[in-house]
Amino acid sequence: MCYFLTVSFLFLSSCALNPFLIGEIDRDGDGISFERDCDDTNPSVGILTWYLDNDHDGFGNTGGITQCDPIDNYASQTGDCDDGNPSIYPDADEVCDGIDNNCDEVIDDDAIDRTTWYRDADQDTFGNPDRIQYDCDQPEGYVADNTDCDDAQTTTNPDASEVCGDLIDNDCDGETDTDGDYYDYYRDEDEDGYGDVSTSVNDCQPPSGYVRDATDCDDADPDINPGEEEICNDWIDNNCDEEALECIYEIENSLSDSVKITVNTASVNFGSSLYLAGDLDENGTNDLLIGSTSDDFGGTNAGAVSILYGPHAESETLIDPIKLYGEQTYGYAGNALATQNDMNGDGVNDFLIGSYGDSRVMTNAGCAYLMLGPISTSTSLETSEVIFSGIAEADYAGTTVLFTSSLDGDTNPDILIGAPRVNVYNEDEGAIYLFRGPPVFGTWSLADADSTITGEQSGDRAGSTMIATDLNGDGVTDLLIGSPYHDTSFTNVGTVYCLLGPVESDVSLSDADGFIYGTTAGEWAGSFLASANDTNEDGYDDLLIGAPRLTGTLSEQGALYLMESPLLEKTSVTDAAFVIIGNSDTDRVGTSATMVDINMDEKEDLLVGTPLRDNTFSDQGSVSLFYGSLEGSLDLTDADATWWGEAQNDGAGYVLCPAGDQNTDGYEDFAIGVPDQDAGGIGSGSLYLIFGLGM
Repeated sequence: MCYFLTVSFLFLSSCALNPFLIGEIDRDGDGISFERDCDDTNPSVGILTWYLDNDHDGFGNTGGITQCDPIDNYASQTGDCDDGNPSIYPDADEVCDGIDNNCDEVIDDDAIDRTTWYRDADQDTFGNPDRIQYDCDQPEGYVADNTDCDDAQTTTNPDASEVCGDLIDNDCDGETDTDGDYYDYYRDEDEDGYGDVSTSVNDCQPPSGYVRDATDCDDADPDINPGEEEICNDWIDNNCDEEALECIYEIENSLSDSVKITVNTASVNFGSSLYLAGDLDENGTNDLLIGSTSDDFGGTNAGAVSILYGPHAESETLIDPIKLYGEQTYGYAGNALATQNDMNGDGVNDFLIGSYGDSRVMTNAGCAYLMLGPISTSTSLETSEVIFSGIAEADYAGTTVLFTSSLDGDTNPDILIGAPRVNVYNEDEGAIYLFRGPPVFGTWSLADADSTITGEQSGDRAGSTMIATDLNGDGVTDLLIGSPYHDTSFTNVGTVYCLLGPVESDVSLSDADGFIYGTTAGEWAGSFLASANDTNEDGYDDLLIGAPRLTGTLSEQGALYLMESPLLEKTSVTDAAFVIIGNSDTDRVGTSATMVDINMDEKEDLLVGTPLRDNTFSDQGSVSLFYGSLEGSLDLTDADATWWGEAQNDGAGYVLCPAGDQNTDGYEDFAIGVPDQDAGGIGSGSLYLIFGLGM
């Protein structure tokens, strides 16, 4: 090893440079001589100067030390203008802090966090996006916003409202008078502030005579618009809501507030029966027949029928009305009524009047009178063109009477007379007697009838009620007959028989085409029958069946059943689509009822009479209204409106009847018979009119 080193030394010695040439050598050509260059093989490295770097940010102060090797706490770069702050040095990011961060002797110049400011020449606080200035502090006349589209107009900026038709983009949304700024305006012909939706223009401002509203339903009338109050029964939608919720009855009403027709004779029982007779005097208003079964004009309790010619809009005491009065003492004429246009083809309504107490043949055999119209003066029923007499004692013929069309299949109207106590084959089985039209003048016995329809069994009292309708749509009249005392496995449940026409011979109700039975002993189903019109809109009449003696949870609370067609498919009152029951003992719901579209909404409304119902007084009676549509099971407390009798024992609701339009307002009215009221003397009786109420 020592030998090698010696050789090396000798070699080096033999290659040594000329000491006079060293200062001139610069191998990397960086201009720094060999002996002073810290790395003469790298032109980027020359003489190294080190500067004290107290804050260790890589930059030192002035006055450095020159040597090739680094020195602790020294940096190779100088120029630090604050060697006590490591964030301040040359090339540092200038920020908005009031300090010369990059040591260029300018404070906050080109700060990286400086704000962009926009010229606001019109001083509307919105700047011009094309005139920009960057600064840490807001320059005068500049703002941070850059959304002004016209910096010369203070009224043009994003907060401005678009001005219709000025062709300026006032709100700087990039569009001028756009559709978004246009509105539909509607013609206000009647100047009530509400426009007609059918006449409109689209514009950015309303033309003369136009408004933004489009809810006027009659722009020709300033009194019709959504701001008006509804006026009932004027047939005008005053407030344009397409309904008349305001036009409803109070829930509780007294008949004392209703139009009242009375007589000044005691004990006639005016209002014992009612019948809508059509327009007898051809004045455009329906007229009413009103029975007074205890009228004494033709003899004690001979009875009478008054003709009430419409219209009637105010209360009145009838003085000497036109009457058809009975001829037989205790005949009780007027207990049943019917009219027909017409029996003899003269185009005038004729009258069929029952007198179940007539004793011309035998005591209480009863009879019915056919009197041809027109009637212009009071006259005795004795002058009737046809009299149908009962056969035997206590037949009570004329308890029910009915005109029908084509029951026998021809085009002539026929006559039906019910005698519910007649004994044809069994005691009190009852019967209905058919006389085919046209009538033959004279007096006839029911034994002369063309056909006899007899009850099914003893005690049925068939014919206590009956109505005619077309049950199967064949164009031939059919019958519905009530036998309220009919027994099944229970006593006096009652039954309604469906008998299809034509009826061409004698028939027993045991052979009827349909049966609707009561289900509870003693309910007397069929005591009351009435057409319910077509409540289910299937093209066929529906049926109301009264069972006034039904005892359910309460004694004789009664029930009224609505049976919807097809009735031939029904078997008992449990098939009813709708039931109303009483809510107190002896309410006897099912005594009377009628259907009237009282608010003209094209739905049949139901009126239910309960003459023995108590409220302020005992037996003052009531009439309850149930608006259609009808379904489910209700009691009287669910009524939409109730009218109470005026006094004790009035028995309001004993009989109900549609009354046509008695006050000529276009709405259907109804009549209430109160035969026991004492308005004109004890037992004089009264008739009340309740006027329809709607839009």
